[in-house]
Amino acid sequence: MRGCLRPLRRPALACPGDCEITSLPVTRRYQELLANKDIDCLIAAVPDHWHKQIVVDAVNAGKDIYCEKPMSHTPGDGVEMVAAAKKTGRIVQIGSQRVSSVICAKANELIAQGVLGELMMVEATLGRNEPNGAWEYPVPPDLSPQTLDWDTWQGSVPSARLIPISLPAGAAGRSTVRGLLAISSFI
Repeated sequence: MRGCLRPLRRPALACPGDCEITSLPVTRRYQELLANKDIDCLIAAVPDHWHKQIVVDAVNAGKDIYCEKPMSHTPGDGVEMVAAAKKTGRIVQIGSQRVSSVICAKANELIAQGVLGELMMVEATLGRNEPNGAWEYPVPPDLSPQTLDWDTWQGSVPSARLIPISLPAGAAGRSTVRGLLAISSFI
């Protein structure tokens, strides 16, 4: 794993052609990954409210980290994340695959070079062509306190009770992250 992650730190080096990762460690306790000296970089695919804690802990443990968007749950969390990254000198990348894509980079290059002429209007769409919308998944039928470590999932946010039901898109008090649903206790 180390050899493949080195190009992130030293762009002049390339990952050798035979570099192959057959399995990556996955855990519900990210502190195990922070303690593992064979790991240089983490990928944080967690609920938004966990982003700040995991990014700050990772860089303080000497790890680089790629974190899903959005960067933070609150503006204050974002400030703490940036401060930790600057203090430690670690690499933090926030997922914005679409705007970081080669296609968008090429479009930007063409616009900057004037290849398209004077730009008068831009119209763009981004769709996932899914009946329920992007990232809206049904609640797993077996969702219960026995199948989900709800306390860990909640992390540092105000405690809410788990109610495994589905609500229509945009329902107040709903927090969905890849199929998990909670109704806050204040509703």
